[in-house]
Amino acid sequence: MLTLDQAEAIVAAMRKRRRELAAPPVAYAVVDSGGNVLCLAREEAAGFLRVEIARNKAWSCFALGFPSRTLRDQVQGWETWFAGIQGAASGRLMPVLGGVVIRGADNVALGAVGIAGAAGEVDEALAVYGIAAIGLKADCGGVS
Repeated sequence: MLTLDQAEAIVAAMRKRRRELAAPPVAYAVVDSGGNVLCLAREEAAGFLRVEIARNKAWSCFALGFPSRTLRDQVQGWETWFAGIQGAASGRLMPVLGGVVIRGADNVALGAVGIAGAAGEVDEALAVYGIAAIGLKADCGGVS
């Protein structure tokens, strides 16, 4: 089970790394394996919609059972399929980089991180960094 303390530690690590990279301000979301929010934060200069985008990136990981990179790749060429499932998900699925599954040492999915505000590659790299910083494994869809 992912704890609030772990979620807060992940966010703290991601914030520190974002400043080191001088990336644009972002919003952070950490959800448990049921897609429920454990921690949600928005840097002061990040747009207010970034919070919902970050939350939906994280939520999407459990709505379909894989990271947002995988969803992005699967949507290509299957736009009608995606329109159907997007309708079923009330528009919350995010087929963009920045939704990363958190796995324990036993490879069980414990939760997910969503980040929004920088380029997708940066969002994803921040999530991977924060997860690894607390000793858990990041699953971003086959990319290390």
